[in-house]
Amino acid sequence: MVREIKDISYLNPENGSPEIDDKRTMDIYLPEDVHNTSADVILVVFIHGGAWRAGDKDMHSLLAKQWASLSAPASINAEASSKAANVVVAVPNYRLSPAVKHPVHTDDIYDALKFLLSPHPHPDIPNFTYSQIWVAGHSAGAHIASSLVLCAPEPTAQTSQLSHPDSDLDDVRHRITGIIGLEGIYDIDMLLKSFPSLFYRTFIEQAFEARPSYEGADITHYTLPLAPTNGGDDTKKISGRADHLRWVIVHSREDTLVDLAQAQAVANHLRELYHPVEGRKETNNNPPRVFEEYDRIVGEHDDLLDSVALADFVGDVIFGTL
Repeated sequence: MVREIKDISYLNPENGSPEIDDKRTMDIYLPEDVHNTSADVILVVFIHGGAWRAGDKDMHSLLAKQWASLSAPASINAEASSKAANVVVAVPNYRLSPAVKHPVHTDDIYDALKFLLSPHPHPDIPNFTYSQIWVAGHSAGAHIASSLVLCAPEPTAQTSQLSHPDSDLDDVRHRITGIIGLEGIYDIDMLLKSFPSLFYRTFIEQAFEARPSYEGADITHYTLPLAPTNGGDDTKKISGRADHLRWVIVHSREDTLVDLAQAQAVANHLRELYHPVEGRKETNNNPPRVFEEYDRIVGEHDDLLDSVALADFVGDVIFGTL
């Protein structure tokens, strides 16, 4: 059985936030028998899609219940099986366009994650110590998830930076185990070339303004977070756990709203980003940094979300059986 905790505000009232804002609330789904701090818990945060302008957490209760019911295969080992029920799923809302523009959507998801990772975030949420934290995003949600853990290109008139200080962002980035991108939009310029219709142009302009090029917002141009080394400010290294982050890029070949080229482009870009820091062999205990799955999950863009096949695949990801 899965317990639901609905409509939890993730705003910090100390910052003068309004008392009620349904676009900055989340729902939590957790097994009935999950215990307090002694439990080994995996957190999965699901960011809904909707072209940055639509969608709501309430549309994804079935997905969240399926994921919160995931079980580790008995073939792993007894210890893993004992942790099988301890999957907590959070589904946050975020403010939508055209009322807000990128990167406000990502800023909101950062606030949601910071809330979840704070001590005793809510009276109804046990004070968990998370063994893994996965952020899954669907469609526009995959762009939001990616822009949370990667950095936009150098600031220009066409580039918007997150509003939070780098040190605060790193505190959250350090905790994230991996990103699961589902039917994601990663390269806006490519999307508009593949789908040159007013419908696509309109929702992109509502979320990002009208631009001659969206390179500054394309995840395929984002970079890894950097931090000074002991050599000084001019010598940089990959910051925090960015060099340990796992990426799982999923796309259905039956999707007619977002094409497979989006997934392939971001996977290639990620491999180029991480190549300079690769110094490890891929083994069962050290899986691929970038994993692509284009055949196992089938169905149309939205329809696949509630499928048992997707839930089982996510279970394989978080329990390490891929």
